[in-house]
Amino acid sequence: PLTNEQLAALPMRIGAWEGVDVPMDEAIVEATDTDAHVHRTYSLGGHTVGLYVAYGLRARDLAPHRPDVCYPGSGWTLRRATEVVLPSADGSDLPCTVYRFSRGGVGGDCVVVLNYYIVDGQPCPDVGAIRRVAWRGQAAVSYLAQVQVTCRTDALIDPDIAEQRTGEFLHLAAPEIALLFKQCVSMEDDS
Repeated sequence: PLTNEQLAALPMRIGAWEGVDVPMDEAIVEATDTDAHVHRTYSLGGHTVGLYVAYGLRARDLAPHRPDVCYPGSGWTLRRATEVVLPSADGSDLPCTVYRFSRGGVGGDCVVVLNYYIVDGQPCPDVGAIRRVAWRGQAAVSYLAQVQVTCRTDALIDPDIAEQRTGEFLHLAAPEIALLFKQCVSMEDDS
């Protein structure tokens, strides 16, 4: 399995976005039951997005921890979930799901979450692919990952702008994430 240190090799600078590691609460780390993770914020010109990358070998551990379950469990209301295909900076298409959650009523907080999974190097927009992998059995997969890019909004930030920012960041970050997994998995295979 990959380690937190290997995932930490994800660049701190992605395009013009500057990253900072953000420690996760130990209770959350234990609840997600991932083998390794990276949790950061990236900023550019006054805009900030969060990045969470979780890695695991067991489909049963990653599948339950998805935005449409965990955010409502923390008091957020799901307002919209839309599957989209975003262009990645390497020219590939990136299928993902864009979620919008809110809490606190009119003028309250809103968060946009761009979420996708990577199953043996192949991106997929929802947990369905992970369930199919689990159904086939663990021997059928070498690794699974979940990627989330988040942007919180308030009364001053339009959720459409937040969604645009998350997409702009993911456009640049997705190839870096894919390359990191390819390199790490290759090193694991060689050892």
